[in-house]
Amino acid sequence: MTASGTDDQLGQPLPLGFAHIASNRLSLAAMTNNQSFADGTVSGLEVDWLASRAHSGFGTVVTSGLAVSPEGRSWVGQACLYDDRFSEGLERLASARDDDTVMIAQLFHGGLRSPRSLIGRRPLGPSSSSSVQRLSLDEVERVLDDYAAGAERATRAGFDGVEIHAAHGYLPAQFLSRIENTRTDSWGGGIDGRSRFVLRLVERIRDVLPSEAVVQLRLSAEDVRQSRGIDLDETVEVANRAVGLGADAISLSVWDVRLPSHKYPDRTPAAHVREHLRGSAPLAVAGAIWTADDAAFALAEGADQLAVGRMAIFNPDAVAGLRDPRWQPRRPPFTPEQFASVGVSPAFLEYLRGKWPEYVARTPESDR
Repeated sequence: MTASGTDDQLGQPLPLGFAHIASNRLSLAAMTNNQSFADGTVSGLEVDWLASRAHSGFGTVVTSGLAVSPEGRSWVGQACLYDDRFSEGLERLASARDDDTVMIAQLFHGGLRSPRSLIGRRPLGPSSSSSVQRLSLDEVERVLDDYAAGAERATRAGFDGVEIHAAHGYLPAQFLSRIENTRTDSWGGGIDGRSRFVLRLVERIRDVLPSEAVVQLRLSAEDVRQSRGIDLDETVEVANRAVGLGADAISLSVWDVRLPSHKYPDRTPAAHVREHLRGSAPLAVAGAIWTADDAAFALAEGADQLAVGRMAIFNPDAVAGLRDPRWQPRRPPFTPEQFASVGVSPAFLEYLRGKWPEYVARTPESDR
């Protein structure tokens, strides 16, 4: 497919579950932004940021990771949903959309990636180490309960559904990992045991949510960056089992849609998953989609939906731009003033400065 063919396809509606239809094939991916309050309540900055991009035309919008448990937080300024005291802020966040936007709350637990300095205790993970406490059987069940309660709280607040973040080396991905999960009980071992936590999450959340609510599962394709010990064929197997248990959509994180698979160098991870994903569940793909050519490539690889993250920070007009083969996105680095002009708050800027320093232009003030 050429870039000139993306407009019609990206503009097509996309059914999500049986009760919701996204107005187009573009999704705002979940992005850490450090903009909420230290106690986990949603701030006006978080609402304003999401609204600024939701109103730019994305068919689907996914929030940043919302912590389902107190010990699951992974950054200062992370919004939470593990208690009813967060509900008012969640309602404001859910309302930050156009009428035809499908609004999704991302359910998050950092596991061993939750800093002790933030949560005030040793982080929990599937397996123990000098710095990580192994989840007991009772604790595994309690965390599953936390996810289910968080999903209910999100839909009561007005979200159309939830996304289970099982990618990027966070707790569900740690259970899937051949490296991070060394358990020998029913929650570890082969893929049946290592996938049990993620699949139980899908079951538990599907059971407690209204039938019309969307349940989406985000997975890393394979072992890249933080996704240690993730195998591409196991990702396909987990995705198929999840769909069989009621997941409405799969969101695949590949970091760069154009890069070939490590396991199968003759194809991309997206193409491999699309070929082997059974049923009609849509496949969203995220990873360095900046131009109409990138969008056309991802669609040709089998993506039903494109999840756009970092590019949308710099380009509030990303939705219109990706449908125009002549459009050239603005690229970093940006000065602080340029970030402010596209709605990036000082808190969000400081996160970007720490995580992606190459995105922030050096200024005379920063060199002092």
